[in-house]
Amino acid sequence: MSTNVLPEIPEGFASPFFYGSITAMTIAYAADVAQVEAELPGDALVPAEFDGQACVTVGYQSYLAMFSDASVVVTEIDLGVLAIPAVKRREVPRVAFADYARGAEQTKLFGTFPLQVACDNELAISAGKRLFGEPKFHTSMQASVPSMNNPEVGTWQLRCMHPADGAAERECIFSVAFDPSVAAAVKSSISPMTTYGIADGSLIASRWAIFQESAFFDLRRCADADRAQVRYGSAGHSMGESMEKLIGDRPASGVWIHQSPPAAARYRPYLIV
Repeated sequence: MSTNVLPEIPEGFASPFFYGSITAMTIAYAADVAQVEAELPGDALVPAEFDGQACVTVGYQSYLAMFSDASVVVTEIDLGVLAIPAVKRREVPRVAFADYARGAEQTKLFGTFPLQVACDNELAISAGKRLFGEPKFHTSMQASVPSMNNPEVGTWQLRCMHPADGAAERECIFSVAFDPSVAAAVKSSISPMTTYGIADGSLIASRWAIFQESAFFDLRRCADADRAQVRYGSAGHSMGESMEKLIGDRPASGVWIHQSPPAAARYRPYLIV
């Protein structure tokens, strides 16, 4: 029996994969433990718990994938649940949600198991499925996020569109918005983060590292209207159905945000003669 815990990397891919830049937001929602447990594969994973509640996440990322002959911007939105390997549960410390959010859980056994991942790039979909065991599907997304080039935009707004052709093409699976001004941000060193997946019937884990601190917003004392509640569209899709079951109309517990700093700037011209 082989003792190699590193699966072979499929031909055409490399690891690690470096991001040229990234804009990302992850929203955490408290959820029912039994409902989350029912979404996990077999008995390999168990829900991570904070004060008797599980945690469901909605994660957005838009990143620059750089290759020798081209660069492309990839956008993804995932629905995930926070889990730990059942065989490792005794090794996981008890931590409060606020401490976890700042990076206090240093075993890194708390990890996200993606239930569905919307993505707008076929190569990224293939890599997610073949390398990381992620259940990705192709669709489009609409996002409006704060940018140094658009300082008037303060709110993060995300819409995940239905992937079907025809009448449902422009319908929305769900939307969510978050205004960072509703809560004070604290620095978080939660990176690297663990992600779980299923490959060839086996549980696998990988690390996702962001090389700078993130900003964390604890929303539990904010008014419900300010806590990034999910709005569901009319497009019937299994991702939206899972979100309605696990999240419903619950307000968010917290939000992590990361935006890569600018690499360069081009300034306005001036007259010479």
